[in-house]
Amino acid sequence: MKKIHIVNTAVFTSVAALHAMRLAFQAPATIGAFEVELWISAVALVGTAALALLNWQAVGKHSKSDLLWFFFVLVLLDAAIGLYSWIAEISYWGISGDSFLWFVLIDLVIAGIIHGAVRKRTK
Repeated sequence: MKKIHIVNTAVFTSVAALHAMRLAFQAPATIGAFEVELWISAVALVGTAALALLNWQAVGKHSKSDLLWFFFVLVLLDAAIGLYSWIAEISYWGISGDSFLWFVLIDLVIAGIIHGAVRKRTK
């Protein structure tokens, strides 16, 4: 049960970070024909950050391996977003095309290093 809370924390943290970046860069967002106002991202940022905090508190006593698992899931989420961005041919912040594959490869190497550190700690 502890690991599902860590995964939930990582997912909510990722979503909160995306909303924070949208607010910081005042990036437009459109869903269909509906333009999403910035205040909606502000509310979503507060909500997802609160959910991330509550999930992290539900983990209980935190160990270094818990923190490593959290970063491992964050890096895997980043790799998945990069892979999706490459497949969907999305371009943002001047990054597009095969650049996303390089980020995915770097993320996977980092994830492997973190996973090795987690396995070493849990033995």
